[in-house]
Amino acid sequence: MWIGCLATHNSGGMYGKWVDIPEDAEDLKEEIKRVLSKSPEPMAEEWAFMDYSNVPSSFGENPDLEKLCEYARLYEEHGEAITAFIEIFGIDYLSEDTFDDCFRGTWDSWEAFSDEEADMMLEQYTGKENSFLTSYFDYEKWSRDLSYDYNSWDIGGVCYVFSNH
Repeated sequence: MWIGCLATHNSGGMYGKWVDIPEDAEDLKEEIKRVLSKSPEPMAEEWAFMDYSNVPSSFGENPDLEKLCEYARLYEEHGEAITAFIEIFGIDYLSEDTFDDCFRGTWDSWEAFSDEEADMMLEQYTGKENSFLTSYFDYEKWSRDLSYDYNSWDIGGVCYVFSNH
């Protein structure tokens, strides 16, 4: 992310630095102080994150630093699935426990997920992978009904699926 000095920005200039988001918010606060201490403006006290890389724009210019650091840590572990989680549930719900409870996995599409769920359910009731019930089963309505219990988000051709519970 790019930490920008607002004093320089407000006087018509641009000063800042690209930094990696650390795992700890205190480390990030220290990095912000270092950037501001080298500003060409003598009274540099205010800052903003003026650009991000691999961070949802919903964090904004002045995010909760604890949540931002938690996001960076979780992104290292789970990649774009964390971005999809934030797009669906919002930043306020970001925690490793909530993510682990909700994340079901990745599929090529929502239809691939719902078809797989339907096939598992049919097999559970019939004991067979392909039973005669499959030809009578309404996969489209099943997919619609399943969407009340799950959310999905597509990023780069991958469908990330989360339960609503």
